[in-house]
Amino acid sequence: MKLIYCYIRDYKNIKDQSIIFCPDFKVEVKEGSLYIEQGAKKESEMVFFENRNLRNLHIIVGKTGSGKTNILNLIGMDLYNRIYQAPSISFFLVYHKDANEYAVELCNYSFSYYDDDKKQVYGGKGYCAYSLFTDEHHMGCNFRNLKDDTVIFNGYDKHSFSDPIYSDSRKQKYDINLVFLSRVNVPYQNTDLFFVCKYLSQYIKTFDTESDKRKASLLIRSQNWSTDTEDLLPRELIESDYYLYREHYLSEDLNNQDDSKNIIERKKCFIHDLMVDYALYLRTVIERNKLYLKNNPSVAEDQNPIRKRPKIRMSKYFVIDPNVLPDYQKMSPVNRVMWLAAYIDRSSESDAAGTLFSTAKNIYQIYRYISKYDKEYFAYDTFSLPVSEMFLRKNNNITDHLFYNMEQYDVPVDGGLFEEELLPYRLTCISAGEHQLARVFGSIEKSCFDVRINAKEHDVIYILDEPEIYMHPELCRCFIDRINGILKEHDDSQKAKSIQIIISTHSPFMLSDVLPEQVTRLNCLPNGKCEIVNGSDKQYFGANIHTIMADGFFLDYTIGEYSRAILQKMMDQLKEMLPRKDSLNSDESERVARIKACIPQIGDSIIRKSFEIVTEMFE
Repeated sequence: MKLIYCYIRDYKNIKDQSIIFCPDFKVEVKEGSLYIEQGAKKESEMVFFENRNLRNLHIIVGKTGSGKTNILNLIGMDLYNRIYQAPSISFFLVYHKDANEYAVELCNYSFSYYDDDKKQVYGGKGYCAYSLFTDEHHMGCNFRNLKDDTVIFNGYDKHSFSDPIYSDSRKQKYDINLVFLSRVNVPYQNTDLFFVCKYLSQYIKTFDTESDKRKASLLIRSQNWSTDTEDLLPRELIESDYYLYREHYLSEDLNNQDDSKNIIERKKCFIHDLMVDYALYLRTVIERNKLYLKNNPSVAEDQNPIRKRPKIRMSKYFVIDPNVLPDYQKMSPVNRVMWLAAYIDRSSESDAAGTLFSTAKNIYQIYRYISKYDKEYFAYDTFSLPVSEMFLRKNNNITDHLFYNMEQYDVPVDGGLFEEELLPYRLTCISAGEHQLARVFGSIEKSCFDVRINAKEHDVIYILDEPEIYMHPELCRCFIDRINGILKEHDDSQKAKSIQIIISTHSPFMLSDVLPEQVTRLNCLPNGKCEIVNGSDKQYFGANIHTIMADGFFLDYTIGEYSRAILQKMMDQLKEMLPRKDSLNSDESERVARIKACIPQIGDSIIRKSFEIVTEMFE
């Protein structure tokens, strides 16, 4: 199923406007009834877009503030936000399912048709959705409650909103309900690391073998959380329970790459110190909380007394007593992490094996899987896994499980603990634009080809709000081609039955890869309202950037405003002096000479030629 039409009666700066997402259909409302007429596909569309999913591509352009994001929000909003926006919001969306079968989502809007001369009304106040058929007159009829497995993925940069309407939760959940189609928010920053790196592994192959891009790696440090202990813990406790291998046991020859014995030690050192870092961080949190309560007795008095919790048996030889601290007890660093997590949970949750304890299990799994990598990836305080080797047969399963536990954990209820990430990392040799590219395409990869809803195949409508943020123009120029590549790669194996992609963009290069009917342009009127223009009489496909920018992006000029103003001032001066060219004073003659000397520096050939013609008139 694909979106073919949207009518917005009232939403933010958009009033009484419609968007045609598929020119093969004519949709209109006459006397309260919905009419949908299907036409023939254009031959050029069949020739230019052999990939059937690329024919569903649609691009929305317009100046900043024109309403592009508002339109995508309206399409991608979850049910909660639709309810929250009502009653001010009013619109309907029309989808094509098959042959003369359609679907419609309504919000504070209604349709009617006559069944056996009896008028039936569907919609009205509130929100609802229906399946429907069209009769021989193209009128919508036979409305039924909508049941469909199409999923709308709402992709956006979560840092770009001045007034965010979506949750900033690290985990995004599917909005599956009995009213509208399923929606899911997929901010680019939340794309699974596995899919980001999977795309990067293919991307870096496009560079020469000697390029630094081929050296891109995932870098993890052994010290991430315990960098600021503020001397809260006794020195003897740290030396007893939180010692670091690199400080106590390793020699100055640690970095000698030729010493095979030290290579083994480096792996042992890193993993040990990584777990100590977690344990020391949790122990510091406990001590800091104690200090806070000591300094704030009124807060301590308001707290409920902590009940004694039962012991937790982890193995035959390891039992956790969450009622006491594990200070000065001999155990492995990872076991100490589990014990400290249970101790913290006992004071904040009904069960000592609560949310933080569950998160500690993810830390244990990180310990378990990172230990499986070859020793060559370890230094004494860093773990560096080349992107090019992540998905080799020996590493693929380990990488999958490691990344899963790094990201798919429950955020502890104790504020400030692992809210953003469980194991910090960075990607080396990759720019911000390339990282953004990998996030966007990694998200498409997962959402379109790795997800099933209730174990069923499903159609996908994927919304991308300005995905080219941070990207160099060359990455933008290749963006649509990369979408085509990822869609073609999965044509035979895709789990989604069909994929429709809707993009809002400021990049002129994207318009050069689509037909004019695949473009919706937004005008920002003087009163701040949005005017929607569907299609264009200009031929975009294969057009040069100057042509596209002058039309599709509503530019008044195609050069920078500063240079335009300077050149305009120079031309005005020449035109003012030209009638007096035979009686110019010395200052005016010098000004003409200085302008003439600047002409070779003008980049645009047409503007440069205009200055040459005018200055020649002074001779």
